[in-house]
Amino acid sequence: MEASFHDSSKLSKQALHTLVVRRNGPGILRFLLHYSLFGAAGIWLVSSYGQPWWHSLLAMICFAATTPSLFAMLHEAGHNTAFASRNLNRIVTTIAAYSNFYIPTGFREFHFQHHRHTHDPLRDPEISVGGKPANFTDTPLKYLIYLTGLPILLGKVMLAIAPAFGLFGMFYPYVQQQKRKRLFLESWLFLILHAGIIIATLTIFPGLWLIYPGYVLGMLVLSIYLVAEHTGLPHTGTILAHTRHIRTTELVRFFMWNMPYHAEHHAYPAVPFHQLPALSAAIDSELKEKDKTIPKFQEWMLRRFLDKAG
Repeated sequence: MEASFHDSSKLSKQALHTLVVRRNGPGILRFLLHYSLFGAAGIWLVSSYGQPWWHSLLAMICFAATTPSLFAMLHEAGHNTAFASRNLNRIVTTIAAYSNFYIPTGFREFHFQHHRHTHDPLRDPEISVGGKPANFTDTPLKYLIYLTGLPILLGKVMLAIAPAFGLFGMFYPYVQQQKRKRLFLESWLFLILHAGIIIATLTIFPGLWLIYPGYVLGMLVLSIYLVAEHTGLPHTGTILAHTRHIRTTELVRFFMWNMPYHAEHHAYPAVPFHQLPALSAAIDSELKEKDKTIPKFQEWMLRRFLDKAG
């Protein structure tokens, strides 16, 4: 992974050198808080089994609300920037990956390919399938289906289980041969983990299955956010032309590990999450897409569909 994909005229080499310094403290505190919330919500959800329906529904909503933070956690640790310690990055990547229906190496390889070929409809695995544009959001119906989170979830599950059956060429054509054994082992661990959850549901904890619909609901929330990162932007030009800075509240930025500074992250992926606000301030005048909140983005997409229909 390259340290940068943009050469800003507003950012000196000395300033960038300061920004890329990694620290353990911010990541440790955020990991402990967010994973504790996820664990507590999960325990509440599982224990709500057999209670009045509204009790389980409330617990499920709270559980779903914690899952986007797990993805943000995985994203940062997967870049090896969440912590100064390489071992901490690896440990948290593994924990967060299996908590997110990913396998660690699979996520890293998929995500790094996304960075190398951001918004390239033939090579970015987020928007292509088998070397062809996926066109997940080009019609209103496809867009609504995408917003349910189910296509993303299905894709994640397929990427997690495919290596166990040797389906590397179909799902990981960009992964080097020497990494396939690791993918194979991680994929089988994924299958064993979920087999264990199913067995535990049938024998010890009957409410454990509730984590699955809870996670599906969380994917709906996450997909509404993720779709705004690149959708509707040109496939050509600089990294700042096809990556969006998402305007949001400080609370959302906190729970999403500063992922809304997405254009800045793509420009300089080596900068840790806790330094992204400073990076954003430094290159603000160079950002191309920085005016949309999530609601404004959804309104913008609706207008695009209406204009096409008219």
